[in-house]
Amino acid sequence: MPIDGSTPPLLVTENYTSYWHGIRLDGKMLAYCAMRNDEWDIYVIPKAGGKKIRLTDWFGRWT
Repeated sequence: MPIDGSTPPLLVTENYTSYWHGIRLDGKMLAYCAMRNDEWDIYVIPKAGGKKIRLTDWFGRWT
């Protein structure tokens, strides 16, 4: 997203507690950190939206 605001942001995931992490070099996939079921993991999703893929499986809880 350009810093000048010329392109509006797009909703990639409707689930809350998600934070942008990065983008694949070809620009087709976005990576984000997300809390699901009290656990933090890293996911990727196509830039155009679609099915998410969980990359990590960290089984711990933040206290």
